[in-house]
Amino acid sequence: MRKLIGFCVLCGFSLLGLGGCKKQGELPVADTPTNPVTDSPTDIPTVIPAGVQETGNGETWEMEEGKGSLVVGTYYAAYLDEEGRLHILYDTAGVTKDVDLEKRYTGLGVDRTLLVVIDEEGKAWASYPETPEEVEKELEESIKETIEAGGNWGSSHRAPDMMRSLAGLSGIRQLICSYLFDYDAVLEDGTVVSYRNNRSQRTPGELQGAKQIAASIAGGMAGIKEDGTFVFTPMYELTRQRKLEKWPKLKQLYGGSYFVGIKEDGTIIAEDPELDYLINTIEKWSDIIRLSVAADTVVGLRADGTVVAVCTLGNDRGQCAVEEWRDIVTVDTNGRVTVGVRKDGSFVRTEEKER
Repeated sequence: MRKLIGFCVLCGFSLLGLGGCKKQGELPVADTPTNPVTDSPTDIPTVIPAGVQETGNGETWEMEEGKGSLVVGTYYAAYLDEEGRLHILYDTAGVTKDVDLEKRYTGLGVDRTLLVVIDEEGKAWASYPETPEEVEKELEESIKETIEAGGNWGSSHRAPDMMRSLAGLSGIRQLICSYLFDYDAVLEDGTVVSYRNNRSQRTPGELQGAKQIAASIAGGMAGIKEDGTFVFTPMYELTRQRKLEKWPKLKQLYGGSYFVGIKEDGTIIAEDPELDYLINTIEKWSDIIRLSVAADTVVGLRADGTVVAVCTLGNDRGQCAVEEWRDIVTVDTNGRVTVGVRKDGSFVRTEEKER
């Protein structure tokens, strides 16, 4: 199995080429011809193999921590059962075909384009090499191939250093990854490390020891401690910082446009002064045990297995059509399509519509 990483001869930006394939057995990947950018697959499987009915924890688009989780990417949906077995629900662009489905994993991380998995050694794997040695080998091949093609690879591009840094990490518990640019990781000992501005660094002390972290598009990072205490890095906006200082203890934390949290009583707290409609809606929800947050969409899973969803005005692509879903144990959305896994091992998804 070979993982290829090529670089554009004009700009040096990395292009992923995926090779090798593990058979998925009972759960085939959809091969319906589609345009992965605009089309939804019309012939995808809807049943997860037997033996995964007793599932748990759908998490956020930043990280699916723990076994029994679901992630919906731009072109794929993947489910990690409680035994650590990975199932590809559908894949319209072949971005997951290089994943070793015979291995056991402990978590899923999300770069929305790529599937990122955490193995039992706490190592991150995606469509880039897994070990520092593999990184160097693939980089050497990429440089050679690019030069032979007459291109200027540009060794100062941040991708190699980011790949080397991530490949060198172990004991990863949670990973927020924007492939080729930056990442934030929580390690098993509670250390929080980041890759920013072409170098690795420890995240500010406020987040050290956090059990879960989140990043917001508006800027800043936050986390929750083992006792639920909400912490965050200093903000440039003092008004925003003062509001966050008043947040209560949380059960779970998510990042979208801004931060969203589940309070201990199952209600929601959120900050987003520009999206009052969305915030006013989700703060009325109750009995929420899981959330999925995209930039303009929030989906909530209730304790009774029903699902609620809302998006900002003008951004409804069908992802909120979940009101009839029942017996759901985990849910995730990418802001265009929402997927839910049922207790019986089947799954449901919304159909994307043109706006």
